[in-house]
Amino acid sequence: MKSTTHYTFLSVLAVLFWGSVIAVSRDITEQIGIFRSPCYIYWTAGLLSACYFALSPRARQELTHFSSRYLLACGACFVAYTLFLYLALGWIRHRELTFVISICNYLWPVLTVVLSFVILRHRCTSWLFLSLGMIGYCVGVVTVMVTLADVSPAGLATSFSWMDILACLAALAAAVCWALYNNFARLWAGNTPGSAVPLFLIATGLLLSPLLLLESKEAVWTGRLVMEIIFAGMCPTFLAYIFWDAAMRNGNYFTVATLSYFTPMVSGIAIGILCRIYWDIGLLTGFAFVVVAAVLCRKAVRETPDKVAP
Repeated sequence: MKSTTHYTFLSVLAVLFWGSVIAVSRDITEQIGIFRSPCYIYWTAGLLSACYFALSPRARQELTHFSSRYLLACGACFVAYTLFLYLALGWIRHRELTFVISICNYLWPVLTVVLSFVILRHRCTSWLFLSLGMIGYCVGVVTVMVTLADVSPAGLATSFSWMDILACLAALAAAVCWALYNNFARLWAGNTPGSAVPLFLIATGLLLSPLLLLESKEAVWTGRLVMEIIFAGMCPTFLAYIFWDAAMRNGNYFTVATLSYFTPMVSGIAIGILCRIYWDIGLLTGFAFVVVAAVLCRKAVRETPDKVAP
């Protein structure tokens, strides 16, 4: 029987994998288009998932351990999260505003903790620390993303259109969906062996397919592009989601939730390295806000025994 620490550590690997997704996905998108990119990435993840089920009778058997409520609710949240996120990226009219979508999407760690008090009945020991931590996290994420995007507030305000606002709302909806997924997975599948994530990935890949009809960009295929799609489908998608799901269901909930606060920080580091962006005081300030926010939020909650819904 694997320990809680083992599952909690899987969340660290998931966060590290997710840190590369924006930089890699952006490079893929620039070569084959905003709608073709997620289709190919999730088709790759779906193919890996199909192979996983085909080669592992135990994995197929373990699917029967999950309740229909978990499979339907979490499956819907998983698919909706991906659809909303990529629709948001497709609707944004100005490439320099892509970072705004990232800011909206990175609200999911905060929303996960907030919703846990409602869905999982968790208790807060200090609403002051929790509030300061959440505000600090939001400030840190905005600071990191604005620094990476290198835009001015005045230029940002004049660039927004109704489609951009709609894109931001879609990104916020994606963040809510993922926060709901995290809590429902803990509620309805806590301490359940196996993983239904490969099934969710197959469904997502199929449902993303119609987006190809919206793609107008000509694909420019290279060996590097193929390797990037394989990497994106395997590490930040197939492996990261399986690791995160296992950690959220079976690990130390609030430690996992706190570690999720570092996702934008890891992403910023990856973008800075891959895109050769100089780490100035703005970026380091944003990182500091995220670290302090994670510490405050961790101190603001108390571990309580999880009650898994029957």
